[in-house]
Amino acid sequence: MVALVHQLKQKKDHGILDEIQSVHCFSVFIEHRGRWFEGCRSASLREARETAMDAFQRSRLPTEVRREDGTVIFGVRAGYPDFVADES
Repeated sequence: MVALVHQLKQKKDHGILDEIQSVHCFSVFIEHRGRWFEGCRSASLREARETAMDAFQRSRLPTEVRREDGTVIFGVRAGYPDFVADES
């Protein structure tokens, strides 16, 4: 009986974590030949920014961090300083 309750609780917790993660989902996009490609997703803005900076330093291609709705939060391009569209 205890095992059943424990399994139900785990399933319930995973649902809550999925909800939280989907609310705070950031995607890293890279532009190549005029098209934007999604590189990866992250639940942490800090992690997404670090990934974007690393991708930019390695490829020198324009890179952006976007929210799930497509709003650009952070981006970097060659010859331009880091730009921030929205920090909230």
